[in-house]
Amino acid sequence: MRDPLHCMSVKYKLTLAFVSVCLLAFGVGGFLVSRSGSSALEEQIKARIDLQGRASARALNDGLRLLGRRTEDFASDGFLRERFDALVAAEDDDTRRGLRDELTRHLLANKLPLVPAFVGLTLISNDRSARIDVGEVADSGDAAAISDALAREELHHSDLLAAAPGEPPLQVISTPLRRLHGGDAIGRLVAWVDTSVWISASLEGIRPTPDDDSARHTPIVLRIVDHRGESLTEVPTAGDDGHGRVRRDTAREGRADGGFTRSIPIRENGWEVRVRLRSLDAFAPVSGLQSRFLGVGIVLALLCAVLLLFPMRFLVRPLGELREAARRIRAGDYSVRVAVDSADEIGDLARSFNHMAEAVHEKTDSLSRAAEELRAQQRRLRAQHERLDTVIRTLRDGLVVLDADGGPLLGNDAAKPLMEMLARGDEHLTSHYVCRQQEATRDCAACLLQREKTTASCVLDVDDRVLEVHVTRLPPGDDGRRGRVLVARDITERLARDERDIHRERLSVLGEVAAVMAHELNNPLTAIRMFAQMLVDALPPQSPYREYADVIVRNTETCRRSIGELLGYANDSAPEAGPVAVHAVLHDVAQFTRPLAERAHVTVTTELTADDDVVSGDEIQIRQLFVNLVLNAVQAVAAAEDCGAADAPVTVTLRTSNDEGALVTDVTDTGPGIPAGVRARAFDAFFSTKPRGEGTGLGLPTARRIAELHGGGIELVESAPGRTVFRVRLRSAHSTRPAPDAPRTAEGTPA
Repeated sequence: MRDPLHCMSVKYKLTLAFVSVCLLAFGVGGFLVSRSGSSALEEQIKARIDLQGRASARALNDGLRLLGRRTEDFASDGFLRERFDALVAAEDDDTRRGLRDELTRHLLANKLPLVPAFVGLTLISNDRSARIDVGEVADSGDAAAISDALAREELHHSDLLAAAPGEPPLQVISTPLRRLHGGDAIGRLVAWVDTSVWISASLEGIRPTPDDDSARHTPIVLRIVDHRGESLTEVPTAGDDGHGRVRRDTAREGRADGGFTRSIPIRENGWEVRVRLRSLDAFAPVSGLQSRFLGVGIVLALLCAVLLLFPMRFLVRPLGELREAARRIRAGDYSVRVAVDSADEIGDLARSFNHMAEAVHEKTDSLSRAAEELRAQQRRLRAQHERLDTVIRTLRDGLVVLDADGGPLLGNDAAKPLMEMLARGDEHLTSHYVCRQQEATRDCAACLLQREKTTASCVLDVDDRVLEVHVTRLPPGDDGRRGRVLVARDITERLARDERDIHRERLSVLGEVAAVMAHELNNPLTAIRMFAQMLVDALPPQSPYREYADVIVRNTETCRRSIGELLGYANDSAPEAGPVAVHAVLHDVAQFTRPLAERAHVTVTTELTADDDVVSGDEIQIRQLFVNLVLNAVQAVAAAEDCGAADAPVTVTLRTSNDEGALVTDVTDTGPGIPAGVRARAFDAFFSTKPRGEGTGLGLPTARRIAELHGGGIELVESAPGRTVFRVRLRSAHSTRPAPDAPRTAEGTPA
């Protein structure tokens, strides 16, 4: 067991021990003597409180019963009943006013003065149509008290009514007011009772006389509590008459502050009388007895303290020297020793202390040498750790060291994407390439970190990056378990460069193929154009076939120029500039594409509202631009019909307008729209959503290139089921400012 006074000096412990013995001997003894006297006094106090409470409850009950009978006597007055019945039944205002004045005088003269506790009387009919108030009527509790009284059938005593500060505490006694003939209730007689007057009058005969010695030394507090906990307290005073004064408590009664309490019910209204006597007042006669015993104990304790000087000098002082020597050793002075002056237990303790100090001195020297060696090793390890940390931190490849449970122990900044992936345990992590383990497991992280694998490699998609991850097992630790080292290299840019190289190779092959195709197609196109021109010259001007022959000539020239464009796709050849009427070009495009559109159940319409439709450029290229856009819409609708996605007729509308020196042409279709996942790649070369063999992926890229060569651009304004809009901006021939470029997306392609 630990000494509870271990923080106290021995000299103070000895002094405290002697003083405690004296105080216990006389203090406890005095307490026991005074306690026996207090027990006897307590029994007498409880008997007196019980007698006082019962007498007070009986007196208050009798006083309240008398007030109830007086209220019933008032309600049985024949004159009062007859006149109030007439007042309730009267319909004429003058009659009602006369009856009201007559009843008021009767109540003031013959009823209210008879009972001092009544401060006001109220007559009220059952339907509240007639009411007479005399005396002082409580305003704050009027509505609630009247409503509660009308809800009763017989004599009723209310709880305390709410009152403003300074107003007397009131309660209500109500009784039915019946007709003189028949006995039916026509209303209620409500008596407003000053509760303090009722209490003072009821307790008049049972208060102790002023010369009663017990009354002066043991003041009893009387409290009357209603059903809601509201209370009135009779406070004893020191007046000559010995009467108390009644006050209303500002708060409901809480826990008593120590003392004796007795509660007795008042049968007439269900309230309680609580009689309380404070403990300090009750035990005042015996309180001085304990103080006298305690004083004697203090005097004896001082005498014992004087007798303690001898043990203080020869016992406590050597112990103090030992404590000071121990403090100096703790501070680092190992040469300190304690002088031995006696052969008793104190001397043996001093010699043992000196031997201990010598042993501590030797051990401290050896520990200092060992600590210096450890610090030198720690500096070498810290330098190695800093070099290793610098190497890992400067690596461009990500490096992560995992423990046996897969938790990260070490990692650099380049490995943050991989560490975040491991921390959140991505279930949707996938391999960049088709993996042979893909059918066996969908969790690439679990496959990569399998315990039985010594090494492993995989190319993973982590967020928007592609990482090449290599995993190697670490040597087993002290527990025989192995960790992992993950090295991740970001190969996103390398893959992008590979794809660009492949794309350039495709363009090179396309150029070679285009040269061969141009040679093979130019001869047939030349023959077609020549015979079509001969047909135009041979037909009369009024022939309807002359227009068809003109279309053949123009479109043959367009095919020839398109082949030339295919050959020049990879270079920056400038168009043959000249004024071009775009409205005429759009009419030709609508007529040229109408047969193909009708086969696909598509209607091509024009809304040419631009005031200035002349642009500067190559007419053949501009015609090819709009043909590509219209054919792209028609072919997309045809593909949707084959898949069963189109269930309504589709319209392609060519609409023009002018905007800040540019001619704006919107190509709008009501088809199924472009899927959200491929909108960003819509202008990429060789990208097509059509089935293999039906699209080259050059329609939209070629159209964009033509628009950019003419100082404008193309943008995908809107794409949703039922509405897709491509907007073409071309520089107006009469404008000196360039047409605004089409906006670009984050990937670098038009929006």
